[in-house]
Amino acid sequence: MEKPVSKKKKGISPIWILPAIALCIGAWLLYKGIVERPVYIVVHFRSAEGVTAGKTKVMYKGLPVGVVEEITVDEGLDTVSMKIAIDPRAKKGLVKDLKFWIVRPEIAAGRVRGLQTLLSGSYIAVQPGRSKEPCREFYGLDEPPPVPEDAPGLHIKLRTEALNSLQQGSPIYYKDIRVGSVQGYTLEEDGTILVSAYIEPEYKRLVKPGSRFWNASGITLSGGLSGIKFHMESVTTLINGGVSFYTPEFMMDQKPATNGQVYKLYKDYE
Repeated sequence: MEKPVSKKKKGISPIWILPAIALCIGAWLLYKGIVERPVYIVVHFRSAEGVTAGKTKVMYKGLPVGVVEEITVDEGLDTVSMKIAIDPRAKKGLVKDLKFWIVRPEIAAGRVRGLQTLLSGSYIAVQPGRSKEPCREFYGLDEPPPVPEDAPGLHIKLRTEALNSLQQGSPIYYKDIRVGSVQGYTLEEDGTILVSAYIEPEYKRLVKPGSRFWNASGITLSGGLSGIKFHMESVTTLINGGVSFYTPEFMMDQKPATNGQVYKLYKDYE
């Protein structure tokens, strides 16, 4: 009578397949959780008006890159701190000169902005920094920052006797097309006002050394024996202020203007 011979099976038993799959899934979820974990920063603002924890987003170029998770009052009750969760893909952009400000609907004398937030709600806007030094604590601005001086485009100055309804953010037009904006202004020692203007890169070729700029805010009325002339640039400039410019035909062959060039800002088109 032959004796039975036992043989050992080689390889992994099917019973271990399910635990192995579970282990792989767990490791992948752990890795994903670490990689996609948000980066937390703190931004101090004067006020949290219009901001809601868990709802208000941080927006860059129309895309959300973070959300406010917690709001607390700082010591001294002068400012508030907002704990913000930032998308980890934006981690490299969290540098020392990064700028934040709150975009709210604002309607006041000579100022209209942020109307898009009436439906969507307030949000925190951000301007990228150029520093290489990482940072996790910031101080928010009360106003949108001007375009950096080294940003692509044309940076010029407009000298005027009176600001009228011009303000930071007022549009600059060429043939009723918005081509730039007012970035700020300073009062000079001689009593004149020097307005900082920015022209978008695709339109900077339109500005020549001989271009003429005028304040397009408000309504111009002039009259004589032939009748009354009425001139208004647009409803936008009437409310928010604005600047227009043109270049005489015989100067169109001039080379484009360069950064830092100073122009006289005339009080009106005439």
